[in-house]
Parts: sequence; C-alpha cells; structure tokens
Amino acid sequence: MIGHGDAFVMRDPNGIRPAWFYSDDEIAVVASERPAMQTAFNIPVESLQEVKPGHAIVIRKNGKIEQVQFRERKERKSCSFERIYFSRGSDVDIYKERKELGRLLCPSILESVDYDLRNTVFSFVPNTAESAFYGMVSGIEAYLSEVKKRKILKAGHSINEAQLDDILSIKPRIEKLQSRMQNYAPSLPTTRNAMNWWLTYTILPMEPLSAEQIIL
Repeated sequence: MIGHGDAFVMRDPNGIRPAWFYSDDEIAVVASERPAMQTAFNIPVESLQEVKPGHAIVIRKNGKIEQVQFRERKERKSCSFERIYFSRGSDVDIYKERKELGRLLCPSILESVDYDLRNTVFSFVPNTAESAFYGMVSGIEAYLSEVKKRKILKAGHSINEAQLDDILSIKPRIEKLQSRMQNYAPSLPTTRNAMNWWLTYTILPMEPLSAEQIIL
C-alpha cells in the first residue's frame, strides 16, 4: 500500500512464482496459492483468477480494482519444484498433476523391480509425495488388472475356485512409513545450546502380501 491509499501486487514477467486473486463488493485478496483463499473466504475455485506474468493487481482507494501490465510478458519459466513440492496438495489442479506424475512413473518402476511385486513394498517420503503415490498405486493396480485378466483367460474353463481366488487376491503391497521425532540432547557446551533431532521410521503393515509372484 502506498501513501495516497492505493495498493498493488506485482507478478514477475516470467511467471516463476504463482499468483491468484479474487475480488467482490466487499473484499480483494491476493495469494500465491488458491487453497488459502478458498479456505479463508469460502470461495469456489472457479471464481479465482490468475495474476498474469508481468501484470499487477491495482486496488484503488475508491474501490476500483484492475489488472494492468507493467512489463512485457517474457518466456514462461514457472518453477517446476513449485508444483511438485512447494504447492499445497489440496489445490485441485496440483492434486491431479501429482497423481498423473505418479501414474506415469509406473512403467519405469515396474521395470526397475523386474516386475517382481511379490518382493516389492511401495511407500512414499515425504508427505508431499502422497498424491503422486496414489497415482502410482492406481497405475500399478491397472497393470495388475491386466495380469489377472491374462491369467484367467489362460487358465480357461479348467480354473477352479481356489485358483480364481488366488488370482483375484493379487494386489500391490502398500506400507505406511510413520516418522517419529525423538528429542535427543547430547552432552555439548551449554553456550552452543545444541539440539539434535533423530528421525526414525516405523513400517506399519496395511495390506497382506500375496503369495503369488507376479512376473509378466
């Protein structure tokens, strides 16, 4: 805000960092992420507008709000780490993108474990990888659906109930890594006020492991 009562928010010409705004008869709000505004003001995502690169949101003291260009828009150079790590996963587009990234990793993951899902455990670290993990799991499950279909068709009419149950029970093994921060203060000079934190991981079983080894 400047001395005569106007206020403005600017976005860089390359659009490196995100910026969004919303205004109505009562408020004008700008933030780098949509979920913050949606939560605080109960705003539907469709009502939010992106601040264009090289533009500024100018809020006049008389209540007039406009988006004006202050620099020529340059080549888009959005920070890739912004969308895959920094941004809140509760944003609808960020959530979908991260899930799709996880799904696209499936062929490489399956190849890296030699398609041996019997001896493979899937998990994720850090918590921001959870959305991508769900996408990867859906990709693995889609792959297993094809595996089950082929096994059933190959067995034909000779398949018995036990064999069918065994095939249908095939699923990826999913585990949850739970972090526990343990406060550990070693014997160090008090003037340094030293404090170390040790991070330990505990594996909590979530799904039983199928006895059948799955290799195409």
